[in-house]
Amino acid sequence: MFGLGNLAGIPGTVGAAPVQNIGAYGEEISSFIDHVECFDLDANKQVKLTKSECKFGYRKSIFQESDNLIIVSVGLSLSKKFEPKLDYQDLKDHSFTDEGELVETVRNIRNKKIPDPKDFPNLGSFFKNPIITKEEYEKNSKLHELKSYDSDNGEIKLSAGEMLDKLGLKGLQLKNIGLSNKHALILINCVYPNGICTAKDVKYAENYLLNKVSDSYGITLEREPIYL
Repeated sequence: MFGLGNLAGIPGTVGAAPVQNIGAYGEEISSFIDHVECFDLDANKQVKLTKSECKFGYRKSIFQESDNLIIVSVGLSLSKKFEPKLDYQDLKDHSFTDEGELVETVRNIRNKKIPDPKDFPNLGSFFKNPIITKEEYEKNSKLHELKSYDSDNGEIKLSAGEMLDKLGLKGLQLKNIGLSNKHALILINCVYPNGICTAKDVKYAENYLLNKVSDSYGITLEREPIYL
């Protein structure tokens, strides 16, 4: 069964995957989800949500706003034919004969860009890639120097990582938080294992980066992780 190769190497569990609608290299888990079975704490019974009822969006789902739903299982609809999706820039120049080759390549790309959480504790991409209308894009000449991608609904997707990169922020240390030298979107504990990062450190870094991007590009980035 094929289809999940682009998502290879994303840390986490099957149950957590629909919550954020995890995605990487041009693919999202929602493309393959048929249904999600949950235990509804309010109704005190198990319920089965269809794909549409999950309200999937870019790194969004109904599970982020419904604390009463505990995911029990995920039903996937996969293909019996290997037809890799290679639209993403890092995969365009590759050709694969089977899913194993795709998985190995995706894992290698991830390892070069994203530090292993076991070595440098991190949550992956800290900010979502901004999606704006074509009108907003055309009016903002500062965005024209950046790479842009047409999304399925006719809007424009930009790279938050590229913005931070062009502002020279990769590798920057803010209090005990650092931007990874591998990828500007990855916030790491740069004093691990002997130092302590506090919630104040994380929020300070977040606000600093939000202001930098807003002042330079007129774009308000959106945080991807959820504060508890």
